[in-house]
Amino acid sequence: MKDIFWTVVLVAVFTISFALTSSALDRKEAVAFWDFEDVKGDVVPDITGNGHEGAIKGNVDVTDGKYGQGLKFDGKVGSVVIVENHKALQITEDITMEGWVFPTSPNQGYVVGKQGSYGMPLWNNLEVKWVIWGGDWFTGIQPKVDEWNHIALVYDFKAKTRLIYLNGKEEGDQKTTMTMPVSPHPLTLGQWVTLTGQERLIGIIDDIGIWNRPLSADELNKSMEPSPVEPKDKLATMWSMLKKR
Repeated sequence: MKDIFWTVVLVAVFTISFALTSSALDRKEAVAFWDFEDVKGDVVPDITGNGHEGAIKGNVDVTDGKYGQGLKFDGKVGSVVIVENHKALQITEDITMEGWVFPTSPNQGYVVGKQGSYGMPLWNNLEVKWVIWGGDWFTGIQPKVDEWNHIALVYDFKAKTRLIYLNGKEEGDQKTTMTMPVSPHPLTLGQWVTLTGQERLIGIIDDIGIWNRPLSADELNKSMEPSPVEPKDKLATMWSMLKKR
């Protein structure tokens, strides 16, 4: 009877864990996603397995993020994470750029982008600028200083519409027929690769993702949640403990 009881408990835990995991957004389906949990030295892993690791340059430190670890930028020229150019990052149509940012200065900033193609810089007073190279949209949306803000820039190419979300809520849209140019520059976090005279982040970022499709509002809200813990390891540990009872 004792074994039956603990078996039922184990099955119940597995069912709940599986339900929570399966309802979450699978970040490994992104083109690239950096959660900063396993930064080793100057290497920032891409958790998708697609190999878009970043290289830390300048004064960029691992610190407390929105969930777990994040990266802190001091706003100085050269404080940047560089992700080498790759065909998969040369996105020209559908895209979602998203992530958490904690600005500690009301000056200009920058989250993620690819100079010559697309990006998410923060203009004067941190106004989010939706960059398609050659056609910037000053959105009028300003994240708060000294608070965590989730920003998502979405381009639905079929609908010819680009959108901005702040903390999971759609805050605006703009019609456009533009495509994003193919650029030879690397993707960067914290500032543009050579346009270092402006839009440099003073603050922290966490859970930065690039997708080659427009995420829905529901998906963005799921992406704002912490990464689900895979149940298999916890279940193995629990099963081992139960067998010892």
